[in-house]
Amino acid sequence: MRDRAWVLSPIDWLFCAADSRPSNVALWFDGPVDHSVLQQALTALGDAVPVIRSTLWLPEAGSAARPALVPLASPLPVSRVRCAAPPGPELELLALIEPVRTVPGEPLVRLCHVAGARRSVLLVSFAHVLGDAAACFELLVALCALASGRQPGRFELDRGVFDGLFAQAPPHPRLPEALGALVQVGLRTEHRAAPVVPGDVVGVQRTVFERATLRAQRVAGEQATGRRVSQFGLMAGHLWAERAQRWVAQGAGEQPVGLACPVDLRRLLPELGPRYFGNALRAAVVRAPAAQVVAAAPHERAARIMDAVAAIDRDSLTLDYQVMNAVYAASGMAAVSQMRIAGHDSVLVSDVSFAPTGVLRLGPRRCERLSFLNLYAHSAAVVPDGAGYAVVRARLAAEVA
Repeated sequence: MRDRAWVLSPIDWLFCAADSRPSNVALWFDGPVDHSVLQQALTALGDAVPVIRSTLWLPEAGSAARPALVPLASPLPVSRVRCAAPPGPELELLALIEPVRTVPGEPLVRLCHVAGARRSVLLVSFAHVLGDAAACFELLVALCALASGRQPGRFELDRGVFDGLFAQAPPHPRLPEALGALVQVGLRTEHRAAPVVPGDVVGVQRTVFERATLRAQRVAGEQATGRRVSQFGLMAGHLWAERAQRWVAQGAGEQPVGLACPVDLRRLLPELGPRYFGNALRAAVVRAPAAQVVAAAPHERAARIMDAVAAIDRDSLTLDYQVMNAVYAASGMAAVSQMRIAGHDSVLVSDVSFAPTGVLRLGPRRCERLSFLNLYAHSAAVVPDGAGYAVVRARLAAEVA
């Protein structure tokens, strides 16, 4: 290992596999952006947050060493694509992304500047081993600050904080049970993605929630139960019911359907700090037969989701930590990397889509919207290892021809 390194936390280990999928984000700006300013801002960001200019380091099999991020030899460039017409829809933008891969020696962040005369788009591919969605968003805020001549706040880069929190805890009483089943609370062995069929590839799925409908559901739920009803729970429950309805329509109402809601541990563990840069999301998972999900009232689905979120505490996190350490010690990184938050028919929902884009400005240019560009095949199986990008490019080429 090189002299300077960031030793990864057990949560980071989940994303060390070569087929770990990146987050791809598109930021739409309301005018042309100076490419040289963007490149200078990225260089300054690499100086301010050096971990983004790193690559994965993996110990040899059987070694007691832990995976780490080590400095990357080359700088992080910003590629540029010029387009006379305004940038197209999200599916076309996917064709321009060169996704990062979680492979030793390769960068963990890539940027592409789609330069138009009236609108610009910044495409960002961000490896999950580097950090979660909250870290990615904060990084974008810092990049925009530097491009606008402002200094960003300092990030907390020490990932050993999880060891400090949980390493000295006594063995959890449920540890033997969890290891025996190879399942931990909120984490499940992932089913491999099915082969990609071009017709099944979807770039972005948008769901519009009417405020009046949400308000009516919240009022009805509060009148029925006397409890506050979470708006996020209502929206997440709606997506859960949408997925379940597909099975009910096929006469498979007994099919279990899951929902995974990432919970930001920065809010739960003050020791992390609000600007902890790494992975600090823990999945609250609910699962029920499709017919039950569809039949439940909106406030009942919301209550079940929010109860699962509330169940995440230091005790369950201690169990998570001990399970991952035990699996790593017994079977290595390959086994740990199989433990993911999504099952083969789970829908993943997060409130990061409601991030305040108003803080994202590149000089005088305002961010109009933020889109997450990820590829899904079949139900919830995410296209692995970059294969989906080739499918999208081929599909677009066929449409042009």
